Amino acid sequence: MTATLPAEGASTLSTDGWAASTAVLLAGDVFTIAGVYDVNVVSGQKQNFLKQFTCTADVTSAADGTATISVAPIIVSAAATATTLLPYQTVDALPIENAALTVMGTESTAYPINLCFHKNAFALAFIPLEMPDGCSFKARESKNGFSIRVIKDYDFINDEDRIRLDVLFGWKAIYPELAVRLIG
Repeated sequence: MTATLPAEGASTLSTDGWAASTAVLLAGDVFTIAGVYDVNVVSGQKQNFLKQFTCTADVTSAADGTATISVAPIIVSAAATATTLLPYQTVDALPIENAALTVMGTESTAYPINLCFHKNAFALAFIPLEMPDGCSFKARESKNGFSIRVIKDYDFINDEDRIRLDVLFGWKAIYPELAVRLIG
């Protein structure tokens, strides 16, 4: 399997050399591209290891053995950060024409996947919910940034007490570079 030269900021990679009309990658598969090295996210300096890309959608090859792979992260080289508005460098250089792809792991083998991260990598936020009128019991508790609402009422049609617990929350990867996926 080889890659063709992508554009700066590309989120897809055109490849060839696959078996005709077959499922070649699944979402979540990890691969490297020969000669494309990772960079330090702060200094932009080349690292001593190849950049790992993740396939973001299932890929099936065409009848001629070509396939387009949706990848994360986007492919941004030093040349792009110096000349365009793309703010974050992800690789030391773009892949050369016909650069070899190496898929991590063994085919048809399941691997445990773990996540290691610094406490500042992700954010979790809770919003206190409003209290409704007309309930027999209602309460809201907030502690250490977590908020939960409890509502109790009587359903006279079905002759039963109803208790409801609600939370409103959201999460985001604030600094994804502070997290790493461990496979194996």
